[in-house]
Amino acid sequence: MFSTPLMKRTGDGSYMKGETVVLNAINSEGFRFRHWKSDGAFLTDQNPYSFSITSNVSLEAVFVADAGEISIADANFIVNEEGHIKIMGARLGTVSLIEVVIGFDPNAFSWEGSSCRVAGWITIEKNPSPGIAHIAISGASTEIDEEKELIRMYLLPKKAGVTDVEFTTYESEGGVFFETNYITAGGLKRTYPELELKKGVITINEN
Repeated sequence: MFSTPLMKRTGDGSYMKGETVVLNAINSEGFRFRHWKSDGAFLTDQNPYSFSITSNVSLEAVFVADAGEISIADANFIVNEEGHIKIMGARLGTVSLIEVVIGFDPNAFSWEGSSCRVAGWITIEKNPSPGIAHIAISGASTEIDEEKELIRMYLLPKKAGVTDVEFTTYESEGGVFFETNYITAGGLKRTYPELELKKGVITINEN
């Protein structure tokens, strides 16, 4: 049996042992697929999800309200030449503040700074520990629906290779917890899991 409350799915039904099932969770407007659960526990975030029947199984597709996406664009760097990574936003609506906490390998990069790419907004940044960049940008309420560059991070690559740059969290010395989020024009805070976060893959080449 397969259940997907309030949403649509394809592939559910009765199957013989050994048959392959392909389940596809289909979101309604304003929601996005998060993962499949089996017996109340996380199973996979693959969608569509394909598996072979070995016994009776009950799966549930979990959806969350879609508060948009903030992503780190893939990029190419050259060793010892400063480059930048774009932080992109889409489907955020009308916002007045965006805050990101980015994790990177401090053995691969040194942090050089950041700049805001939203016209008229200001930037506050800090580097609370090696490998973490905390950047907040804010200003007059601005609509961000189509994909738009929000922040540009400047890094100096130290060695060749492939590395991930992704969203992370940290707790300050004063016990304040920081994570990637945004504030709507109406004062609502949106963060994960409603806010989808996507990491970037960075390739560093020799000169």
